[in-house]
This record gives sequence, C-alpha cells and structure tokens, in this order.
Amino acid sequence: MNNNILNQKGLTLIELLASLIITITLSFFAFNLLTKGLDHYENIKYTNSLRDEADYLMALLVKEIYTTKETEISTFPDKFSNRNYFIVTNSGSTFKTGFENGRLLIHGELFNTNNKNISISNNSTLEKVDNGLYKINLILINKKRNNEIQFENEIRTINDKEES
Repeated sequence: MNNNILNQKGLTLIELLASLIITITLSFFAFNLLTKGLDHYENIKYTNSLRDEADYLMALLVKEIYTTKETEISTFPDKFSNRNYFIVTNSGSTFKTGFENGRLLIHGELFNTNNKNISISNNSTLEKVDNGLYKINLILINKKRNNEIQFENEIRTINDKEES
C-alpha cells in the first residue's frame, strides 16, 4: 500500500502556483486587449456618425449652391462681417442659404442634424472664393465625446452673368 501512495502522479504546490500566475497574466493581457478594442469601436462609431451627418448636410448644401444662378444672388457671404450665407431672390421670394448661428439654412428652411448628440459649430462658414466659386467649411461637434471634425468642399454656382 505504501508503494501505491508514492507512485500517484499529481501537481505540487509550486506547479499549481506557477500555472495560476501564468493564467492570471494571460487573462490580464486578454482583458486589456478587449477593453482597447471596445474603445476603438466606440471611437470609430462616433466618427462614422459625424461623417454620415456631414455627408447628408453637405450634399443638401452642395445641391442648393450648384443649382443657384449667380444673377439670383443678391447678398454674398462675407467673412469680415461674419455673414456665412447668401441671400437669393428667385421668383419674387427671398431666402437665405448657408450657415447662421450654428444652423444650416437651405432655401430659407432650417436643417438640423439627425443625431441629437451632433451639432453644427458656429465656426462653420460659407465664403466666396472667386466669381461663382464658393468654399463650404462644415464643422460638426460630437457633444458626447466633445470633439469636432471639419469638412471642406468647393462648389460653383451657375454662371449666367455676362462676361466682359
């Protein structure tokens, strides 16, 4: 019976402690990797939502500017007077297109972001670069992450003025 007890195979206390330490170390690294991955996922999710909003708003504004005739514009954007819109007179009606006080106006209609955590910055601008060429600088703010992202685009209006 003594020989039977001595021949039994098992783990010693040191082997058990070593395997426990290795398991805890690997678990720690796996947990760190998982939390970093979730963090990156959240950043990508918020950045994509900002880009989606910017694409939508920019497409609306580009379409409006692209279909506007130069002769219909009565007041041009002016960065010195902080006027980031132009006034269009068309078929007897007058309306604004551009940015005013952190809002987007297109054909006089107010457009907001679809996501309540995203807003248009007061620093968004619409400026005249050249005759018929306008530069759109759309800045969106993510209220949840407190970061902002900037989008730029240049677009021409319909040049129906007489060239001399």
